Amino acid sequence: MEDFEQMELGMIIDYLVTCQNAEYDAKHPQRAATQADIDAF
Repeated sequence: MEDFEQMELGMIIDYLVTCQNAEYDAKHPQRAATQADIDAF
């Protein structure tokens, strides 16, 4: 909590966005398209 007291509003927003992106990436991993994916497209 002390760290947030030292941060400016923009820095806190950047921190929250970074956490949100990391959480999204963990739930939705990317994978390379297979030939079957391309054919279905």
